[in-house]
Amino acid sequence: MDSVEKWNKLCDYFERYKYDAEEKIQKVWETLFSELFGYSFLDDEIESHRKIQLGSTERLIPDIIIKNNETDLFMVELKREDLSVDESRKKQLYSYLKQEHNDLGILVCNQICLVKYDYSVPDEEQLCCYIDFKKNNPLGIKFIEVFEKRNFNKENAMKFIIESNKATLEAEKLKQQLTTDLLKKLIIDYFSKEVNEELIKLILEDYTINISRKEKKILSPTTIEHKQYTPIPKISYSVGEVRTDRDKLLRDIRSVGMETFVKYFEYYNNPQYETADIKALFRKYENFNENSMASKASTGKGIIRRGFAKEALEIIINARNIDNSLRTKAEEYYNQI
Repeated sequence: MDSVEKWNKLCDYFERYKYDAEEKIQKVWETLFSELFGYSFLDDEIESHRKIQLGSTERLIPDIIIKNNETDLFMVELKREDLSVDESRKKQLYSYLKQEHNDLGILVCNQICLVKYDYSVPDEEQLCCYIDFKKNNPLGIKFIEVFEKRNFNKENAMKFIIESNKATLEAEKLKQQLTTDLLKKLIIDYFSKEVNEELIKLILEDYTINISRKEKKILSPTTIEHKQYTPIPKISYSVGEVRTDRDKLLRDIRSVGMETFVKYFEYYNNPQYETADIKALFRKYENFNENSMASKASTGKGIIRRGFAKEALEIIINARNIDNSLRTKAEEYYNQI
């Protein structure tokens, strides 16, 4: 399998698992680093969830560290692949790099973000390059080639990030120059060899000329029909349980947040996960304050305990003004119950 085939296969896995929980994505990327990049589990070259103690209670747990013998090569932080790269997620990777005195990291969200960490500059000025999960993407193919075990050299990896970042900046600069005025000028220059320039300008007044960027769709569209809300049939409850009314359920869903409820539904719905466990997930992956984390964790868990999982999902499925990918995932959970 050559680098193009490996990159395209990686893109296939991204599409297949991008809405799954972090635990599943963790296993997928461990396998990808073994199967596509050639690092060995047997030789302990793929280390998962190393515990880095910061004090008596606090610790950091990076998702994956790729090693060669006893030397750390680079660190990998994984998020749900429908989330975007932002400063808070990058800073989480930076904290791991700084603690382990490493300078090469990979953040995987809806893009791959490669980080060349420079200890002499602040976090906001770190050099990064971004790779979209698009088949036959030249940057993705080069990423495979540079980070494969048989080719890996940290100096070459750093050079790749520098050159890719420079190319990205140049492309962005070019995009800024693609304006309506430029189009008009090019049209006038093209026809002015044969026609009077003033005549061309007069003709252009009868035309609307515009150039704009395509909207970048991070999440896949869906064909699910938007339905008017209809309550599902009532379910029976054991003695001592009290069914709250729909208004209370709606308030609870708003308190948790529809996106949060769907995103963490597998944990809310898993009896092995208590409120404290879900709050710990929020602390690791979200930017909620402490009060919000506690409220969202306990309220979401309460919806499940009262037997309203399916009805809550149906409310979300039929809600207006939500992302289609969120509606799709909610319906998937609804059909599983």
